[in-house]
Amino acid sequence: MYHLVEMSMPFEGVSKNVLRDAIENGRLKYDKMDETDPILKETIKLCLNTDRTKRPKAGQLAEVLNKIAPKMSSLQFLKQLGLDDEAEELKEKLEMAEKNKEEAVREAEARAEAKAEADKRKLLQEKQKAEEEANNRIRELEEKLERISRLSSPKEKQQETKKAIEDYLKEGWTKIPDMDTKRMYLGVAVRDGKLFAVGGIGGSKSGEYLDLKNVDAGWAKLPDMR
Repeated sequence: MYHLVEMSMPFEGVSKNVLRDAIENGRLKYDKMDETDPILKETIKLCLNTDRTKRPKAGQLAEVLNKIAPKMSSLQFLKQLGLDDEAEELKEKLEMAEKNKEEAVREAEARAEAKAEADKRKLLQEKQKAEEEANNRIRELEEKLERISRLSSPKEKQQETKKAIEDYLKEGWTKIPDMDTKRMYLGVAVRDGKLFAVGGIGGSKSGEYLDLKNVDAGWAKLPDMR
């Protein structure tokens, strides 16, 4: 307990005789006793009582420390021990740590908000893209269904065939370039403005097509069938 006050070994360099004489005559002094907590000061005096029966027991000393500890913070306790410089330095470090903590929390919150906003925009873009693709697919299927429905109707089919024949009769036949491969009993189809010629004797595994919008370009070869 003396060490807590003086921050040095008790009575270092003082002979036992001088120390005993100072205690017996009440001349023992402490450099920092005036700054010491009154309870701690009184306890130290009791510990130095010449009558050993009046000195406090270990349990009593523990009670004294328990009474003193709640009265002061860790920084106050350091000042009590005379460690003013260390206490101020620790106080500054503590304030800086609190400030850094607040800044770190604000930065983390800002990053979290920015990420949430970016994720929100990304999800919205993905949703819009998915809706657009779905709408395009629906329109495509509706158009196909309409064509199939139109062709599956005998009346509509007859009308389209009749109109095609009338158009040919009005405009007459037009010569197109010869195919690159001679074929007999081949398959012929028209789709998307192109005339396809596939298979037949002389080219059973091959095919070619002619762009009816640009017949001068001639026939183009299709990949061979397996």
